[in-house]
Amino acid sequence: MQARPVGLATQLVKWARRRPAHAALAVVGAAGLAFFALRISDGTHGSHGTYPSHHATPAIDLAPGEAVANRHAAGWLLSVCANPGQVVVQMTDGQRVTVHPGEPLPTGDWSLEGFWLDRTNAPGLPLLNEAEFVSRLAGLTRLKSVMVRFYTFSSAACAFMANNPDLEHIEIYGPPGDGILPHLAGLKNIRYLALTWSLDRGEVFRGRGLEKLACLPVLEKALFYRSGFDDAAAAALTACPRLISLHLEQTAITDAALTTLAGIRSLQELNLTRTAVTDAGVAEIRKARPDCSIVR
Repeated sequence: MQARPVGLATQLVKWARRRPAHAALAVVGAAGLAFFALRISDGTHGSHGTYPSHHATPAIDLAPGEAVANRHAAGWLLSVCANPGQVVVQMTDGQRVTVHPGEPLPTGDWSLEGFWLDRTNAPGLPLLNEAEFVSRLAGLTRLKSVMVRFYTFSSAACAFMANNPDLEHIEIYGPPGDGILPHLAGLKNIRYLALTWSLDRGEVFRGRGLEKLACLPVLEKALFYRSGFDDAAAAALTACPRLISLHLEQTAITDAALTTLAGIRSLQELNLTRTAVTDAGVAEIRKARPDCSIVR
């Protein structure tokens, strides 16, 4: 049974049609799920370093008690997330199974490989308790994908990610300011990083400390829209030789950063919608990088 993020992406688009005010958030979520599909469902890892379609996931050996901890964490995540949401587990024989709210978890031993936790689509649900969230996820070590909407949590809620060195895909909507970055600093395999919508909470993400992330040499897609990401933070992205797509909508970016961004030769897509960049600045970067699709 393979992961089904593409189906969830379709659900998001349908949901957006019924709620026009949240359409932008849903579209980006759908795009993230499509990217997640490439990485999880068929083993593809984007345009750099792909696995063949017949790639077999290696079998895994679980430490004593690890299977129980993973089952407890997955069961709790499914019990508190709203639709759409999911967990992805990896069986000991290498098979991946996706489970949605209301569906039973598979029998046997397995590790929790990824999850999408979102309660923004269910306004009637009470706020999650941060201490319980931290406790439930503290023992996880094999995660590859995390998609969560925080908005109310502190940076302490992100500590579990530091214990998962295989993380490749991270989407945090409403990150707790720059305090999230120390928890990501040692992760070397992040290829998709979305830290967005921090303008909707008290602590605004500005990207201070981004240059310390060990994943910059392999990062392929970065989304920092609707945040305080600015020209100083953009300088850190010069250490990203594989960066293909960069979303900076509704950030504090200005013309001063465009020369820096133009120097990222791998960049193929740049979104500068609703920023302070000028027509003249956009014209210059388009002249310097005619191979890069620039949206403003």
